[in-house]
Amino acid sequence: LYDASGRRVYPLSRTGDIRSDRAEENEAAAMNIEAGSEVIRIHRIRVLDDQPVINEQIVLPAFRFPHFNLDLKRLPNTLYEHYHQKFGIFVVRATENLEAVRPDASDQKFLHVEADEPLLEVQRRAFDVQDNVVEFRRSRIVTKRHHYQIDLR
Repeated sequence: LYDASGRRVYPLSRTGDIRSDRAEENEAAAMNIEAGSEVIRIHRIRVLDDQPVINEQIVLPAFRFPHFNLDLKRLPNTLYEHYHQKFGIFVVRATENLEAVRPDASDQKFLHVEADEPLLEVQRRAFDVQDNVVEFRRSRIVTKRHHYQIDLR
């Protein structure tokens, strides 16, 4: 994310949930695993200047992350670094799909937005060095004061 002056800003994680669950069909398809497979589901709210700006859902294939700590307070802000340090998984690339969406009930609750306020949804699949999917992430972003920018090199 970037602010209006073009300065890159780094949102912090505030509240959320982390739990073991079963993969829904769309998540399983995105991660190349069987529907109903065990996954780790992480919900985070990302904040900038004490304002919620991202409602984030992350799904990890559980078999890739044995003994993943389900204590949200011990989860660092930078997950890719955590994946590398704790599990030896190095994220080397990601693919993203972007779409303008209307907020759902969760977005309205956590982002404090109205039902008709547009959000930017980014669906990301992150890959390791063997080109296996590491995570499937859906971020819903309030873009009133910030914008999403991608630099291709």
